[in-house]
Amino acid sequence: LLPGLDEELLARVDALATEQIVHMMQGGRGKAGAAEPGGEYEAHRHSMGIFMGQVLDQMEACAAGESAGRLQLFSAHDTTVLPLLMILGVFEPPNQHWPDFASSLAFELHDCSPAGAKADGQGRSEQFGIIVRYNLEDITARIPGCPAHAPCSLAAFRQAICHSLPGADGDTAADKQDPTRPVLLGTKGMGNGGGGTQF
Repeated sequence: LLPGLDEELLARVDALATEQIVHMMQGGRGKAGAAEPGGEYEAHRHSMGIFMGQVLDQMEACAAGESAGRLQLFSAHDTTVLPLLMILGVFEPPNQHWPDFASSLAFELHDCSPAGAKADGQGRSEQFGIIVRYNLEDITARIPGCPAHAPCSLAAFRQAICHSLPGADGDTAADKQDPTRPVLLGTKGMGNGGGGTQF
């Protein structure tokens, strides 16, 4: 550590930085709550909720057999990871702190259909579930509405984050298709230094 710095000071800076971004992602309304019911989701919808909606759309397309993509990688920042954790409802300050360097967030799509089941047909998407890992730890059970010991169904996952997705307030429905916004999936960049690649 540099002269004058110690672990206590670093922990304090970490706590203040976390408090600031949590406050921002709550729409600047603070811990006391929003000015109107559901208002705390407004910042989500206009920021990483757009990305999360596109990720979920892509997973649903894969489950329906409409996409052949097997893996998508995105590089981002700590200021991207933390809001995503908030959208998932798994970030609980002060018990959690700022994401560590090289933190990762993985969304895995699992085919939960019985062995020998047909690979197509109506209702196929209902046979798929999502497992979410933060720094390799399975945090799926901490997402509101997801089961404790199994992948979270696509429907339950969408329901868990629905208030943070574009269109939930009736005002941001066009955000995902806005041509002035970066395309988040595929090989185009996420903006702000991030990028994505599909395999």
